[in-house]
Amino acid sequence: MIMSESQIDIRVLEKEIYRYCCEFGREMFRTILMKLDDALMVERDRQAYRHKGKRKAVLKTIMGEVEYERAIYRREEENGAICHVYLLDEVLGSETVGFMSDMLAQRIAETSCELSYRRTAETVSNLTGQSISHTGAWRVTQVLGERVNLAEREAAARAKSNQGRGTKETKLLFEEQDGVYLTLQGEDRKVMGKTAEMKIAIAYTGAVETGTNRYNLTGKVACANFEGIDGFFERKEGVIAEEYNVDEIQMRIFNGDGAGWMRRNITDETVHYQLDTYHRNKAIVQCVSNADARRKLFELLYSKQIDLLLAVACPGDLPGGDA
Repeated sequence: MIMSESQIDIRVLEKEIYRYCCEFGREMFRTILMKLDDALMVERDRQAYRHKGKRKAVLKTIMGEVEYERAIYRREEENGAICHVYLLDEVLGSETVGFMSDMLAQRIAETSCELSYRRTAETVSNLTGQSISHTGAWRVTQVLGERVNLAEREAAARAKSNQGRGTKETKLLFEEQDGVYLTLQGEDRKVMGKTAEMKIAIAYTGAVETGTNRYNLTGKVACANFEGIDGFFERKEGVIAEEYNVDEIQMRIFNGDGAGWMRRNITDETVHYQLDTYHRNKAIVQCVSNADARRKLFELLYSKQIDLLLAVACPGDLPGGDA
């Protein structure tokens, strides 16, 4: 019972409303799919595609399983081979993973970044009211990962030939990179060893304040991979070139932790490399043993008296300075 003499059971009410909305959504989804299939049937090349009836199918969505029917067609290939195809499946191909909607697949992939595949399957199954196994969650993640991998490789190839498709224009672009060592399992462990370094890169145009000492990056793009230095560098450039018109970028400010491989990014005079905030402060602490001197350097640094800071830290490098 949702209602009782003394109160409303809000949890039961919420579940019932959610169940009703999902049921309504599934019926709407089914209707749209079947109308689309009928439209494809009418518009098809009747000489190339011979209608052979309809077959039942089930599509897993965030609203639950959607049962529908779609037409199957007989087609003769150029070599004379006979095949049977579903025009609706071909139209929906880029929006589904097997018989799973793209939105549900994305939810599985996002959840698997935080939970194990088993916990991911349980969480998504409870949310959508359908059965998803941990192996199913694993397969979905692999398929989406391969899609991203292929898209980034194609973008890298376009960027390398100066054919990037980015349209956003900016004169200044900030970039950051890092490497994170991860413990591997299964086949990856056999091939790559117990651990491997995942290289991560982001690029953005700036930041906007969203709260007290809280900021969101603007125009952010990102990529991550286990590739070697050159391959990862090309992948990163491809991701940037898909978003930005790189010909309009006049300066790049690149932040890193000082690792040697990151200097691969310094390709010309427009790229300025510097230590990120943490590693810059760490370098000061490691290089300056005197506590008072360190304190003075940090005071100058955070008050933005950079010329005076350099004069104090490196007097021998300035005209008239002491060696």
